[in-house]
Amino acid sequence: DFADATVGAGKTVTVSGLTLTGSAAEDYSLTQPTLSADISAASGNWNVDASSNWSTASNWSPASIPGTTAGDVASLTYDLTAARTVTMDATSRTLGTLSIGDPGLTCFPYTLTNSGGATLTFNNSGSRANLVQSGTTAADVLALPIALTDNLLVNNSSTLTVSGGISGSGRTLAKTGSGELVLSGVNTFTGGLTNLQGTISINTISNANVAQPLGTVSSVTLGSSGQNATLRYTGTSRTTSMP
Repeated sequence: DFADATVGAGKTVTVSGLTLTGSAAEDYSLTQPTLSADISAASGNWNVDASSNWSTASNWSPASIPGTTAGDVASLTYDLTAARTVTMDATSRTLGTLSIGDPGLTCFPYTLTNSGGATLTFNNSGSRANLVQSGTTAADVLALPIALTDNLLVNNSSTLTVSGGISGSGRTLAKTGSGELVLSGVNTFTGGLTNLQGTISINTISNANVAQPLGTVSSVTLGSSGQNATLRYTGTSRTTSMP
């Protein structure tokens, strides 16, 4: 057994259950060995032009389901001929990086949703996790609960909507890329929200430290190193206190 399931080199492996047999076994003693081995992140590329379930191995190349270990990489970047929905069915998944976006000449949107209460956790073994949308002009959607074990950087080139709640005590959400990130869920991450580039759009807003699309945060940071960053509010008129 590995000491833990996180990605890394030289992980401790404990071996048990070895025994001595034979007529002279009682003349010897056996110490169970401790070994080491590496755990590498798995990667999978969606390879069907169809709406289907995440848990179907044949939907992925290689034919192995990603999302079982921290640091795993999944890409929903297959060339589509119509809008498609990928359902994270029943089993929650863990990723270090998720890439999304139809790269074709005519782009169609991906929607990643869930069934059976499945959650997407971003865990990159202590490094920053990544949600990347590139090579598309379509408006992709993540419509499932998201949990942050590590801080998350969103880099999007088109419109990307995250409508499930994003949770994560002490975890941050940062956005870069020229696209629009639409946050429409009740988000409870508490580490802070930073828009480095592009637009973050919300349709409701509350005071600081209250669960809302901007997260349960005390402030929002806009812009960095000369990049233009916008916070767009599309809801009804109201007064709020957010530093």
